[in-house]
Amino acid sequence: MTAPDPGGIGPGDIDAAVADILEAAGLGAGHAPLVARHGGLDHTVYATRTPKHRLLVKTVAVGPGRLPAAAWAAATLAAAGIPVPRVLGYTSRVCVETRCPGRALDTMDDLPVIGAVAAGAGALLRRVHAITVSGFGRLDAAGRGTHPDLRAWLLDRRPPPASATSWRALLDEVHHTLAEHAGRLAAAGARLLHGDWAARHVIAADGRVTGLVDLASVRGGDPLTDLAAWSLQESAALTRALFAGYFRTPPDEAARTALTLYRLRIAASLLAVHSVGNDTVRTMLRARQLRADLEDLARGTPRTAPRICPEPPFNCEVTSCC
Repeated sequence: MTAPDPGGIGPGDIDAAVADILEAAGLGAGHAPLVARHGGLDHTVYATRTPKHRLLVKTVAVGPGRLPAAAWAAATLAAAGIPVPRVLGYTSRVCVETRCPGRALDTMDDLPVIGAVAAGAGALLRRVHAITVSGFGRLDAAGRGTHPDLRAWLLDRRPPPASATSWRALLDEVHHTLAEHAGRLAAAGARLLHGDWAARHVIAADGRVTGLVDLASVRGGDPLTDLAAWSLQESAALTRALFAGYFRTPPDEAARTALTLYRLRIAASLLAVHSVGNDTVRTMLRARQLRADLEDLARGTPRTAPRICPEPPFNCEVTSCC
């Protein structure tokens, strides 16, 4: 799977790493020039191709990178018959994978198609969540999580950045609420989570999902965590469509409570990330979502979806937040 590490990630280093990976995969070393595409906080993304394959090249932009975990997840999901990119090879800084045909769900504008694709993605996500893993939180290259149980993940609180000082009282209230209600969560084993579940990571063509992509944030946890993350980032209509494809029966009070607690955990992390980036609009959205969920939980009326949802074309564009 791995090829020799190129060391740096300059343009020449990336090209050399891609050539090595393709040659090791038996595809020859030749590839079209790299074309920069929109990436995220964690990775820079390029498109390229060989005579027979359309490819994406991901390079680690910051931090140690999570390419081995993403490759493990891709292989695991493919073995379960779930459409994902095929990872051709990777180094510690560069990964080459096949490109799923179609376009991302968040770029579509045909409402009936959008609803059908979101429902199909929900059904596929339920199959992802059928896969068991060991441990909670971020997974390593062997599918093992960093926390021994759900409570340890839920209450793992990182010190808020200096930019979030003005939100300290709200974040403290969230943490205290999570600690107070943690015992209401079912003690179940960890399942495979996408970890950054959003419409931009669902690829579809002709009304059918062709790939679940960007697997670098895979985690172990309660399946409702992925659903909570989606509902914080997507419109109410898109959340309803996804949930219709995922749930066989409406969530009961225990599930609604769990969804609310996971939203609190995730939105608090997102607020800190947005504040570091001086993103006032998204920071204020997260604060409003946190306050609404805190109020609903205190009233004993937890919701399946958040009371405050982003309006299209809002796009969170944050990865590895929790």
